[in-house]
Amino acid sequence: MRWSALLPCALLWCGWCAPQAKAADALVLEVREVRVSGMFMRDMRLRLTPELGPPAVPASAAPTSAAPLSAAGAAPVLDATFSVSASAASLSLGGALGSLTQLHFDCSRALQRQRAEPSFACHDGHLRANSGIAGELQMNSDLQWRSDSGKLTFSGKGQKFAGGTLAVAAVSDAKGWQLQANSEGASVAGLRKFAAPWLSLPASIESGGSARLSLGLSGRSALDDATAQLQLTGVSFGNTDATVAGEHLRSQLLAVLHRAGEGYDVRLAMSSDSGQALAGPVLLDFTANPQQLSASGRWQGEEVTLGDIHLAQRDLLRVSGQAVLRPAGKPYLKSGRFLIEELSFPAAYSSFLQIALAAGDFGTLTTAGRAHGKAEFANDSVSALDMIVDGVDIKEQKGKFAMQQLRGELHWLPAQTPAQTLAPLPAPSWLTWQSGSAYGLSGGATRLDFRAQGLGFELTKPARVPVFDGALRIDKLAAQELATSKVTMQFAGEIEPISMPRLAKAFGWPDLAGQLAGKIPRVEYRDKLLTFTGDVEASVFDGRVTGSKLRLKDPLGPWPRLYADVRARDLDLALVTSTFSIGSISGRLEADILGLELFNWSPVTFDAALRTPPGDRGRHRISAKAVGDLSNIGGGGGGVVKALQSGAFKLFDEYDYARLGLRCKLDNEVCLMSGVEPAGVGYYILQGKGLPHIDIVGNAGRVNWPQLVAQIGTQMRGEGKLRIN
Repeated sequence: MRWSALLPCALLWCGWCAPQAKAADALVLEVREVRVSGMFMRDMRLRLTPELGPPAVPASAAPTSAAPLSAAGAAPVLDATFSVSASAASLSLGGALGSLTQLHFDCSRALQRQRAEPSFACHDGHLRANSGIAGELQMNSDLQWRSDSGKLTFSGKGQKFAGGTLAVAAVSDAKGWQLQANSEGASVAGLRKFAAPWLSLPASIESGGSARLSLGLSGRSALDDATAQLQLTGVSFGNTDATVAGEHLRSQLLAVLHRAGEGYDVRLAMSSDSGQALAGPVLLDFTANPQQLSASGRWQGEEVTLGDIHLAQRDLLRVSGQAVLRPAGKPYLKSGRFLIEELSFPAAYSSFLQIALAAGDFGTLTTAGRAHGKAEFANDSVSALDMIVDGVDIKEQKGKFAMQQLRGELHWLPAQTPAQTLAPLPAPSWLTWQSGSAYGLSGGATRLDFRAQGLGFELTKPARVPVFDGALRIDKLAAQELATSKVTMQFAGEIEPISMPRLAKAFGWPDLAGQLAGKIPRVEYRDKLLTFTGDVEASVFDGRVTGSKLRLKDPLGPWPRLYADVRARDLDLALVTSTFSIGSISGRLEADILGLELFNWSPVTFDAALRTPPGDRGRHRISAKAVGDLSNIGGGGGGVVKALQSGAFKLFDEYDYARLGLRCKLDNEVCLMSGVEPAGVGYYILQGKGLPHIDIVGNAGRVNWPQLVAQIGTQMRGEGKLRIN
């Protein structure tokens, strides 16, 4: 039965038959199905109970010639008052509106009018039902039906919704139906619970804040048009490990749907102008960088295709593009292509980089400049990235690091899978900078050519990085699995001669003479272990220093450990001693530091020996000051210094020597001392020759290592005398 046939039949009885047939208490209609404007009501039961006797008719309402007459022309048709009780097993609203079940409508005083505006009205009704969308419905309602036009008008208020209330207004007629809903006092937590069937967030994320929703729907049968406006104020959210968080957010969202064929045309808009949001390493400050987002496209089936996306954040970025996504449940980005029209620093650094770099020296950078590029997505992941860096300046706030006029191109693709052996490689990438500095080192213009793919990169050409008056030449540099516990790296290169005085000043060392130069063999980092395949060689003090068996365990961790054997050959003692305040010694020196182990860069064990090289025929001279300092190391400095200040010795500033040597075997913070050879109860540190003849004999066999280090440092700075007991 159609609605237009059901109500006239029932109301005809209430308005005409009931006043005449006082023996009838009520009219009950049971209908299997009722249809109106594409909506279907099943198993309906309608009970109409009229008031007995016709209502009092005011004099002003007395019948006139214009008043309608009965079929027999005997009396006018009068208004009627009655109560209504209706129920239905289900009401299908069509399309996205879903359906209502266990529907009940009660009205204690309904009015049927048959004169000026023939209608049925109830102004104090109550509606109860279960909704698959909104849960349990309960609201006070106002309903009116025009019998001449078939127009049905409904309004309701007091419905609980998302922690607040919802007011609803609906109209249905021959042209279709319309519905408007507005919320008051809703909360973000309540709205999130309501939206869970369509849009879910992880249970670990807690949220708060207020929400205001305005919803407009219309159609002829199913849903044809929809407009939703959502205002969020004071929004906060976060998870237990603080990787996702938001504070004081204020946003406005607009969604518009219009039926077109089998789907809907879609228009979206969003703006955020207050608060901050954190997601992993990304921190967006909407107060400093207000956001505007707009998009339009088509929704068909489970997918939304957006062909006109525009995103802008003031002083941060401008992006346009297209995307295909699945919004139901957990949002899923099937594909996307985005043009990054502008990425501006310093906001780009603070938004996308600073948190990821916060643990190191790059966490406090001052930046300026711009970049642009494009990004592609597939299956919820980045499938390609191309960025152009245009004149970016970087400076660490404490002066540890700086780069000027960084320019380049980054072309990135995901790592190849075994099934993609013929997949294309990313285009070559490159970076240049005009000048740079790091940890006191400075250099000029540099260019790096490399290829970036997956979690790794590799130089495609050798590179030269200027350092003061020399350079670091990089022959090989590659890394894999960056930012994971499985990171691996390879390096090989060479140090072109760099002046030692400039290096010493940069690192805060005493003045050093000569140059630093040497080869760096193949270096690998794997399983938190840095290993050197081959020897590390450097030229310093006019001699050669070689490191072998080099291993560095957990170099990026809190407790690094270094293992090595170090050998120095043909060092110029005059250059060595002129660097430190220990007097002057001429001749050559060789040294072995074997079994070296450093824990957190402090020696734990080694076997070190310094000596005059066999066959060294150069001039061997030692100053009186150096004699005293070497004597102090051996534990007998007081007697030697006294001897130097008496007799014929006080006439000489320098002495000849045949050879010198000193050995320290460190174990458990104790140094076992020895020298060139035994000398009775002690050992020779220096054996003299010629006249005046002087020997230095040590008698300290066991020396406390921390005390030795502290006093050597004091002596090298010229701040005191070295005495070992």
